[in-house]
Amino acid sequence: MRLARQDWRCFIESGSLIRLNKDNYLIGWGTRTWLENIYESPSPFFYFPDFFLSSPCPWFQHKYTAIVSYHELLAAMHTYPATPLPLSWKNPYLAHFENTCKELHTHFYNKKLKKAVPYIFEESLSTMTPDRLGSSLKHLINYVKDQQLHVYGYWEETEGILGASPEILFNYHNASEGLIETVACAGTKRYRDSDSIFIQDSKELYEHQVVIEGIQESLSSLGVVTIGELQILQLPKISHLMTPIQLKMKGPSNFLALVKALHPTPALGAFPKEEGRKWLHLYNDKIDRWRYGAPVGCLFDNKRQARCIVGIRNVQWNSQGAKIGAGCGIVPASQWHHEWQEINLKLLSTKEMIAL
Repeated sequence: MRLARQDWRCFIESGSLIRLNKDNYLIGWGTRTWLENIYESPSPFFYFPDFFLSSPCPWFQHKYTAIVSYHELLAAMHTYPATPLPLSWKNPYLAHFENTCKELHTHFYNKKLKKAVPYIFEESLSTMTPDRLGSSLKHLINYVKDQQLHVYGYWEETEGILGASPEILFNYHNASEGLIETVACAGTKRYRDSDSIFIQDSKELYEHQVVIEGIQESLSSLGVVTIGELQILQLPKISHLMTPIQLKMKGPSNFLALVKALHPTPALGAFPKEEGRKWLHLYNDKIDRWRYGAPVGCLFDNKRQARCIVGIRNVQWNSQGAKIGAGCGIVPASQWHHEWQEINLKLLSTKEMIAL
């Protein structure tokens, strides 16, 4: 399906996209209708809830949708500058982050938590204009072309979110088969550091193993879980430990059941899950995360196929400004100043990726 110029203009004004694979994107444009639930429809459904899954209408459909190639999407952005002027950012959260890390060590000592992921934001008083969005999209689509990154976003006149996450929550390719793909993605190194040292680092391995444990615990009641081999996910500025995980469900795949079971994994939330949920709510009272870390995804191909992405490495904006979030996993062996360096590396990589 070849889109006309007016379709692309409408896409920049009110659009959505999710990367389906290396070469193809699902996009939506035109009138967006928010929905409480999905229904029988051949059109794709997009899923953008809040982090705590309390949105009354987390689904939406567009008037128009299409699957377009990377080349077509990039060509449609050709009139926008490749690198817009960066925004001015401030980060007021250093003291808060240090105090949070110290408080978490008390929770570890009292055996309440094994791991938690505090986050902070860099903030800007500027916001995303249509021209800046076009430039950021152009840069992002080109940036990820050879990377294992999962692009997602939606926007309208006064608000939006755009990012490219290294982490999926789950995928399935045929709902009736009940075969689910997910990953444990936790543990971070700078691109200059040694892979051999990274993959033997006891702190990183412990953090990663907690995530595997949490995912396995969340999915075990749904079917048979298979844990794959540990590997390193190489990205331009940073790398992560990653372990693929498969679930063979007892019945057909169910999008919302999987979201409820998995989100948030210990890679983004806190573990154990019940005590971790309390901690996440208290932390959010101090720093409102908006949609940072929320699951985002789509159902398409007559609801046979699904993608659900962990919504990190993004910029969010509204009429008051924009913010970029980053978090890091804190475990008993963590040192807050090392983790602060990791957070700033993630913030830098996100700004570079989206040209902000």
